Amino acid sequence: MEVRASRAAATVGFGVRVGGWPHCWILDVPKYAWGDVVLTEEHGVDFIVERARVGRATWRLLGDAFQDEMNARQKEVGLKRDAWRTGENRIKRILGMEVCLLLVAAAGKPPDAVRGVITGWLGLRPPTRGSPLWSGC
Repeated sequence: MEVRASRAAATVGFGVRVGGWPHCWILDVPKYAWGDVVLTEEHGVDFIVERARVGRATWRLLGDAFQDEMNARQKEVGLKRDAWRTGENRIKRILGMEVCLLLVAAAGKPPDAVRGVITGWLGLRPPTRGSPLWSGC
């Protein structure tokens, strides 16, 4: 796991502060193409909950769009860009909720519907994208 330093604080993954993550999200991208991409929410050492699971084909449609958006938002607050890697990808709490919403909305949908999910998500402003009022996460 690569640790990145910024002006504000050292971070790992997408905005998770080093040594300060009792609550974050973990996106596990399998090494092999046939495995599912799994999103879990970590509340501490012994409390991890699986929140969403999608097939690799669905993830290929979602991953790039979300990575671009997260990197733009990290740049706004002075954090370095990151990229999805195989294995564990740690995600800051609020960004993880948005990933969860996208994965839940796209799970089991055909490719055209997944593209619609992305378009709809990008049409929302960031504060409403992860709103707990309409979240299944």
